Amino acid sequence: MNHYEALANSIASRIRSGYIPVGARLPSVRRTIAQRRVSQSTVFRAHQLLEEWGPVRAEERSGFDTMALHRLAIGHRISIAPEPIFSTKHAFQNCVHVKFGHPWNTKIDEAIRTLATILGDPAVRVHA
Repeated sequence: MNHYEALANSIASRIRSGYIPVGARLPSVRRTIAQRRVSQSTVFRAHQLLEEWGPVRAEERSGFDTMALHRLAIGHRISIAPEPIFSTKHAFQNCVHVKFGHPWNTKIDEAIRTLATILGDPAVRVHA
């Protein structure tokens, strides 16, 4: 196993275990280099692998964050397209912006409450 594969596996394991929370940013490339004593190319290749595998996505000039909520939602038969809600302070990392053209119903309400449970937030606010 290459160094970048080992690093990617380690990060993926931390995401699965919840050590890196849903919606959290991964440590910066510089911080990972310092902590793991690996090269910049190793970190970049590990992040590329993680993007291919699905647990993280890159945001230009913002680093990498987990897509774990998306994967957990699929496991509960809830289909969401993960995307951050615009916020200059990134205050809405774990929000789901529901955009659809049909009336609100109990299935949608139940899905949103399930997502809140997955995130560990018992105080979900539903705005219809």
